[in-house]
Amino acid sequence: MKRREFLGSAAAASTLAFMGNYSWAKPSQPIGVQLYTVRNAMYKDVPGTLKKVAEIGYTHVEGASYDGAKYYGMLPADFKMQLADVGLKMPSAHIGLNFFEKNVEKTIEDAVNVGLEYIVMPWLGPNLRSYEGYKKVIEVLNNANEKANGSGVTLGYHNHDFEFLGDIVPMDMLMNEMDSSIIMELDLYWISRVEKSPVEFFKKYPGRTHLWHVKDMEDSEEKSFAPVGTGTIDFKPVFENTELSGLKYFFVEQDRTKGDPFDAITTSYGNVVKF
Repeated sequence: MKRREFLGSAAAASTLAFMGNYSWAKPSQPIGVQLYTVRNAMYKDVPGTLKKVAEIGYTHVEGASYDGAKYYGMLPADFKMQLADVGLKMPSAHIGLNFFEKNVEKTIEDAVNVGLEYIVMPWLGPNLRSYEGYKKVIEVLNNANEKANGSGVTLGYHNHDFEFLGDIVPMDMLMNEMDSSIIMELDLYWISRVEKSPVEFFKKYPGRTHLWHVKDMEDSEEKSFAPVGTGTIDFKPVFENTELSGLKYFFVEQDRTKGDPFDAITTSYGNVVKF
């Protein structure tokens, strides 16, 4: 049986398991999920969504909804309790660049109160994808990093594909000019989409990639997002280099799904436990 056929069979079994009969092997390391994948459910029913996530087997989540005072409409301490009620932890969250730039002290205080170890800048709009724009981002993150010093919260940057493109590679600017204590959250889909090697990235910047987004790519012309283990990305060499990466946590993510997002993250979990 070919690898894709095997993983496809595993994916089908995983989806059936979502009906309530979970029989996963115990994973060798904690498996997290980025809550952006189930964002619509989170907007409607925070407790119920977190319960479903925990029932699948995930032990950690990464947040994707902070408005400058609340996480998913809840004060930090309250959301931390909501997570604890279902046995989840949230070591990392995506925080918009504006919250690193303005009132950063409040951002850091809220991060501490909700239990975060990492706050990650997730996305750059097209208006900042220039030499001057990246310089501004580096300045903002370095200034915020100084204010986070001693808080126990580490700053990070999450990539897409555009940081790896151009005559002057923006990713090299970021990694060389951000303070060395600012870490990388490497999105394995986006770096693979531009045909770059995650392992080569680890070699170039050893120990600085504390966080990963683990997501797969469809074998199609569109190269759409796919449940982990059902697409074209070879995760084996990546997971063989966790020490070189400096990995602390990884999060399954699927930006868009063609069906029920819970089916997708169930399939992904069932395959990730085999890595």
